[in-house]
Amino acid sequence: MKPFVFPLAALHKIRRQNEESHQQRLAEATARYQQALAELEELQRRLTQLQTEYEGKKRSGALISLLIVFEAYQRELQFSLAQKAMAVEALREERLAALKLLEEALKARKIVDKLKEKELEVYQETVLQEEQKALDELASVVVQSRK
Repeated sequence: MKPFVFPLAALHKIRRQNEESHQQRLAEATARYQQALAELEELQRRLTQLQTEYEGKKRSGALISLLIVFEAYQRELQFSLAQKAMAVEALREERLAALKLLEEALKARKIVDKLKEKELEVYQETVLQEEQKALDELASVVVQSRK
């Protein structure tokens, strides 16, 4: 009996490679998103720290010029924070898009996997039938030779 050969092996390989490619893209998108999220959190921490320092300086009667510098820096941090928040949202959407593409690639590969399983079942059944036929013929020959 000839060995099992899946007729759609090339398609299966392409689908698997496509899935791996989408897994890599998702990992990269996730890394970029997490990095941007960490940067956003750092900006928020710096802004909170600046506000605390500003309030302390204000209470201690610091010079107006120093308070103006604090306020300018605070506005700059708030602007950076807003920009980073938009970047984080864009990266989150990019990550979700990559996840959706991976899910589609998984479905496509699983369809081919199921076809392969069915083909293998048919092959195994055919092999069993041929083996049974060979055994029946052998038994028939043995019975006829004893007569």
